Amino acid sequence: MITLPESPRWLYRKGREEEAKSLLRRIYPLEEAEAEINTLKESVELEIKEAESSDKHSI
Repeated sequence: MITLPESPRWLYRKGREEEAKSLLRRIYPLEEAEAEINTLKESVELEIKEAESSDKHSI
C-alpha cells in the first residue's frame, strides 16, 4: 500500500512546523525551501486571522 506524506500546509496548521520545514527541505533546494517556508508561514497565518475575523462577525 502506498502512503503519501501529509502536506506541509497541513503539518504547519497542526503545529508541526519542524516536520513541514523538513519536508519542504527534502523537496526543494535549500534557498527555495526557505522561501517556500516563509510563504507557507505567511499564508497559514493569514488564513487563521481571516478565520478568526469571520468567526467574530458571524456572532
